[in-house]
Amino acid sequence: MNEDNKIQVADVINELNEELDFKDRVINMSLSYGHLIVTTATQCYIYSFQNWTTPHIFDVKDSVSLIIQSAKYFCLIEVTQGIMVYNYEG
Repeated sequence: MNEDNKIQVADVINELNEELDFKDRVINMSLSYGHLIVTTATQCYIYSFQNWTTPHIFDVKDSVSLIIQSAKYFCLIEVTQGIMVYNYEG
């Protein structure tokens, strides 16, 4: 994380560098199973390792306190909504 709203991604195998900008401050992020999950105060971004330019984006109602990833699904724990389970397409 470079700043509150920027993440620098470096793929050393493919020699690729990407800077991901967000309009809000990054609250949480998780990198596993070929995906990067980033949450801000208002949105969740799902990036695939194959495509850093077009993430799946959806709104979250409250701040996310924890992200847990598995091979097919990931879980967000929101303060007011509780446990929310999603697939990697959102």
